[in-house]
Amino acid sequence: MLRSLIISWNKIPLEKISFNWTYLLSAFAILFFCFCYGSYSWKITLKMFGENISFRKSLEIIALTQVGRYIPGKVWAIAGQSILAKRENISIQNAVTSVVLMNVGYVIANLIITSLCIGLSTIRFSLFSSFILVFIFIGGLCLMHPFIINKIIHTVKKLFKKDISIDRVPITFLNSLTLVIIFVVGGIIQAIGFCFLVHSFYDLKLEIYPLIIGSYAGAWVLGFLAIIMPAGIGVKEGALAYFLSFYIPHSVAIISSILARVWITVGELVLFTLFAKNLRKYFSTVK
Repeated sequence: MLRSLIISWNKIPLEKISFNWTYLLSAFAILFFCFCYGSYSWKITLKMFGENISFRKSLEIIALTQVGRYIPGKVWAIAGQSILAKRENISIQNAVTSVVLMNVGYVIANLIITSLCIGLSTIRFSLFSSFILVFIFIGGLCLMHPFIINKIIHTVKKLFKKDISIDRVPITFLNSLTLVIIFVVGGIIQAIGFCFLVHSFYDLKLEIYPLIIGSYAGAWVLGFLAIIMPAGIGVKEGALAYFLSFYIPHSVAIISSILARVWITVGELVLFTLFAKNLRKYFSTVK
């Protein structure tokens, strides 16, 4: 990616490059709002499982365990979040199940966002593309059916070394659809934050915001599914740069994809730092 950036460096449209503090600060404000939104979403999900956790504790646990995403394997953030939740008297079974359910929901929600934003923004909307759009939308909703979720949960729980009983997900299909809507809204808000990030240095036209949102969501899915790559590093950036290059100059697309990683990482480090002083109490009590 860096090689491509160097090669295309002289193709950067300098006349459209200008720094804007308002958009940059707005991007970070939206990012931190999304952290809070995600924490509240987990609180809602746990409530569906009959568990209760405060918003502050939910935010604290997520802030302290997101660093686990940067370890290859994808399960470490889930394991860390579940173990710390146990310290707050949350059943380990419900904690693991809720986190896995949310991750499945995030993938489905971002697929829906991608299909809607890019599909509906395409000028030449053929019958075939309409069929694909409807298929992804309906298919995504069907994947959130408790029967499918139970199968996924059963498979993921086998990855844990601890003896965790395999129970059925105690939620209804309506609960699942509610969660998908919550995740779609959260995904769109975060993608808008990314649009502001790009707009902070490049003259991004408002009419292509939906395309940028769809590209960001699609790249997130590919990064998440790249299991062996920590936090999808490399895969997400490469996919995002590729998708964006259809709508903005290739050099700007590469810069934007790199800045997207910096944006997220800085936000996670700031959030981790805010709660780092409480980390010792979890390690001193969790066996």
